Amino acid sequence: MQQHHRFQWLLVGALFPLACGPGDGSTPFAPENTQPGPQPTFTPLAAVTRLGSARSEAARPATRAEGPTARLSRAPRGGNAPNVGARLFSNSGAFTFPNGTSPGVAHADLAPVIDSQSGTIPGVLGSGGWDLNVAGTQYTESTAESVAEVFVDDTGTPYLVVSAFKLVMDPLTGAEIGTVVHVIVPSSEFGVGATVNFDGNERLALFATGDLSLPDPSVAAAAATGSVTFTAGSLAVGDIVTFTLSGDFGEIAWQTQPPPPPPPPPVGNIVAGNYTLSFDPNLYVQCDGTLAGQDAAFAALTLANVGFSDGPITVTSLAVDQLELSGAAISAAYGPTPFLVAASIDAPPGTYFGMSELNQIGAGPLGTDLAAAYLLLDDANASLAGVPGQAGLFFMTPDTMGYCSVDFGAALLP
Repeated sequence: MQQHHRFQWLLVGALFPLACGPGDGSTPFAPENTQPGPQPTFTPLAAVTRLGSARSEAARPATRAEGPTARLSRAPRGGNAPNVGARLFSNSGAFTFPNGTSPGVAHADLAPVIDSQSGTIPGVLGSGGWDLNVAGTQYTESTAESVAEVFVDDTGTPYLVVSAFKLVMDPLTGAEIGTVVHVIVPSSEFGVGATVNFDGNERLALFATGDLSLPDPSVAAAAATGSVTFTAGSLAVGDIVTFTLSGDFGEIAWQTQPPPPPPPPPVGNIVAGNYTLSFDPNLYVQCDGTLAGQDAAFAALTLANVGFSDGPITVTSLAVDQLELSGAAISAAYGPTPFLVAASIDAPPGTYFGMSELNQIGAGPLGTDLAAAYLLLDDANASLAGVPGQAGLFFMTPDTMGYCSVDFGAALLP
């Protein structure tokens, strides 16, 4: 198994922000303004980064032995795991222990401290393992790998997350199985020789195992009581962290939360009819992952060489929250028409948003693939003078570790 793929599965979603459990979500971020002109209002990276994916290679079967249920210990009724990014099975939110807890241990040795946003993969991973009982099944592993990172959650709290993990192939089904122990504590409490007592909220351990092709693990557990002791390292990127933990692990049930309400539909200021689709030649670039710092290569793109050109289009109203666009200017940029734009949770309220997956291999600068093109129309600010908007393209490296969005101003003119 190539180390690159093993590591990417641990952080799948860290570069591609996907919802990973109750209480977790992603927020689109606006591109950095790298050229003169007004800052665009929206870049739907949260939508287009769903196109990213990765697969790990097969490895040896996991060590999983059935054993007698260990003595149950008294435990708190539950806890609340913080959001520490889309690491392997790192769900967040409130949980309960429906079946009590059992003592368990885990460790990580020489886990390298990384910065997942840089896309840099350490040359050597740490080691680790665990021996714990969840719902009557004993999980034992002594050949795991490990990695550490300081992650700032959406409240601004920096957490140290040290993960010991194992990726294998199920010999019976051929499914890829991931197993992981995450230790989560406030980074300010790390220190060589320091012992941090778990409280089930900001200080805890998570265990999970399951098929990597499924959104949720088959078994999830947590330790809300116990402690972790750090015996070596520092939190500087490139340094190492070593820990041992002893805690009471119990199978957990995530507390369901109602889904967020759908965005209010646009008010329907954009009326059906004929318009001219017009593009602003000034562009705005945002690159991240392994393409961080490569903005200049994409800033050389022009409207002509990305398929955006002014021209007449026709707008058809399907409903108050859905419009269809057709015409040569639409098909040149977005593919077959009609092109649907609609109210979307990926776009601000009062707007219509549409995206086409282009999947044009090697069509971008630096050997990137042109993955998608998108269009946003600002219904809330539509007037007799026209409809403001934003058009964009999303480029991605073949290994999905680097990505850039390129945005242009756009408008529908009467």
